Amino acid sequence: MLIPIPKGKEVIFQVDGGPIPGTENARMILNEDMTLNFSSSFSGLGSSTSPKAFKLLAGVLRDKGANQTAGFLGGEFKQLGFQIWTGTEPLSSTLSLKFSMINDAKTEVVNPAVALTKLVLPTTGAGGSLIGPGPSILSTFEGKESNEIGKSKNIHCYIGNFKISNVIFTRAVPTFSKNTDQYGYPIWATIELSFTTIFSATVEMLDDIIGNSIL
Repeated sequence: MLIPIPKGKEVIFQVDGGPIPGTENARMILNEDMTLNFSSSFSGLGSSTSPKAFKLLAGVLRDKGANQTAGFLGGEFKQLGFQIWTGTEPLSSTLSLKFSMINDAKTEVVNPAVALTKLVLPTTGAGGSLIGPGPSILSTFEGKESNEIGKSKNIHCYIGNFKISNVIFTRAVPTFSKNTDQYGYPIWATIELSFTTIFSATVEMLDDIIGNSIL
């Protein structure tokens, strides 16, 4: 008999419309609270090197007039510290997941933990070259829709009612139980899985995650 799992604690990863190979039989349970990280960076008008900042600074200088320019450039005016947005990082998070044996430790515990760990590792190509994990950057610059980026590597994360689209995995820390079944496979495992979105976070991305805007 399966123990009912609250929807908000169940985690599902999908790639190309189906489960990630190796996780088909897993019940991935959120082991700890989930935190989503959002971050933007800013720099002062006086220290920025962006063309937009220079244009703005030139306009301010014109408004101040020639007589005040010297004092302004000397840092006398607070406007030099005006903060200009320089960029926003992709959304990032770390999930702590647990797998437990119900019928088969290999397919319900070992296989999914290994499959998720592989998502942070490169594969070996021709001549020993390494092929990085995640989607191809070329498909992004070719203007393909986001749901076509990196075919067979385009991963969506579902956590309760949340859906985080187009994620890449950056760190995996699996831990296997010392207790095993009769075949020697651990009967439970946990994994700390860090991921980021492919693109910078936006207001629209956050709205999509929670389903719709609360405004």
